[in-house]
Order: sequence, then C-alpha cells, then structure tokens
Amino acid sequence: MSGPRRMAAGNVVVAEAGTGAVLIEVALERERQEVKFPGQVLRHYTPRTERLAPPAEVARDECEHRHAEGACSWYDVLLEEVAEALDEAVAGNHPAAPPEWVELLRAELVQVAAVAVRWIEQIDRGEP
Repeated sequence: MSGPRRMAAGNVVVAEAGTGAVLIEVALERERQEVKFPGQVLRHYTPRTERLAPPAEVARDECEHRHAEGACSWYDVLLEEVAEALDEAVAGNHPAAPPEWVELLRAELVQVAAVAVRWIEQIDRGEP
C-alpha cells in the first residue's frame, strides 16, 4: 500500500503515513488487547525443553551473512532481535541472573518493536 493510510478504531482515524501513524496503530492494538485480556500479567519466561527460536548468536550470524550477500530481509533482522530478547528472558530465569537483567530484556524488546515499526513503515510506503 502506498500513500497515507486510513484506519478507524473507535473514535480515532489515522490518515497519516510514517512512524507516528504506525505508533498510533500499535497503541490502538494495545487497547484492543487490554479489552480482550484485561490486566493480564504473565511471566517473562517459562522454562521449556526445546527452543522455539534460534539462539541470538545463530540469528545474528545468519543476519550478518545474508547482509554480506545482499540478501538480508526484515524477516532476518526481526528474527535476530526477537532471538536476542528471548535469550535475555532465558538468562533472567537463571538463579545467578544480575538484578538488571530485566532492563536488558526491556531494551531488547524496544529494539524488537522498533524493527517491527520500521518494517510496517516500508509496507505502508509500498516498497518491496
């Protein structure tokens, strides 16, 4: 889709393009989530027997390899950021985790959100 987007949610209409418009959509989606799951509080991590995503180091190496080949995609970048966030969540579950681990997790989650927003912006501009 190229050009400005129009999206109505409740009494709010988003008719702009760019970061601000995407963040408004994200805020509206968060409101819908809160209505569906009011006051939801979940653990940061629940131990598993198998990994559902690659370790951050593997995702990072793959992303760098694809970038060097000129074949990197937003999928690769987002997967790398998600893998880094998941590694921080796993590390925080360890008894020897430093008290600031949750701040590291938060920083990684902000990076996940930023990459997702950047990818959405590209879609909104109609770029391949």
